[in-house]
Amino acid sequence: MRLDAFVYAIGWDDRASGAAFDSPGFDNRLRFVGRVGDHVVRLAPLIRPLVEGRWALLVARAAGQPLLLLPRAAALALRGR
Repeated sequence: MRLDAFVYAIGWDDRASGAAFDSPGFDNRLRFVGRVGDHVVRLAPLIRPLVEGRWALLVARAAGQPLLLLPRAAALALRGR
């Protein structure tokens, strides 16, 4: 585990290869430090729309959709469609 953990700790470093990530024994967990997890849960109503909006942006770009569709895509994502 990395020693410079501030908000979270991971069990790998920059040298981990793509093949390592796919191996069955690879520890892909992200561990929150201290009470960070509690704070993330409290902030979820603020964080979720931002993450979903960003995800909608990435999907729209990958699909070659105009960015004008993003507000509707984000609204649909928030409603669980």
